[in-house]
Amino acid sequence: MADPKRGLYEVLITEALDEQLSRLGGSLRALEAADRIALHLARVVERAIKAIDERERAAIGIDLARRLVDMIRTLPLANELATERPVGLGEVLHGIVGRLPDGRPDAIVEPLIPLLDTTLLTNAARRVAHSEY
Repeated sequence: MADPKRGLYEVLITEALDEQLSRLGGSLRALEAADRIALHLARVVERAIKAIDERERAAIGIDLARRLVDMIRTLPLANELATERPVGLGEVLHGIVGRLPDGRPDAIVEPLIPLLDTTLLTNAARRVAHSEY
C-alpha cells in the first residue's frame, strides 16, 4: 500500500501497513474480526490465484481452496464445515431444473451476465418498455 493518506479506511492491517503505521495506535475489534479477516483473505487469495498461469489456475485454485478448508475444519465449527471442500476441478452449479407436467425437464435460460458478476448496466442505447419484459 502506498503511504497512507488522511481519511477513513476499512482494511486489515498487514505487516507492510503496520510498519507504516507504527507511530499510530489501533487494533481490530472482536466484533469486526470475522468480516475484516475474511475480506482480507479473500483479496489475498484472489490475487494469488489470478497470478497462476491460466492453464493451471482452476486446478491449483481448487487445490488451495480444499487445503484452506482442511485447515479451517480444525476450528470449533469443524462438524459444520466438514463438507465445504470444493469437488473436482471447480465444478459450478448453474441451476436446478424442475419437471414439466409431462415429465420433461423444465428449461432455465442462463442470463448473459453471470450471477456473480458485478457488472453495472448504464447508459443503455435504448429503453426497454414494460411490455417487453
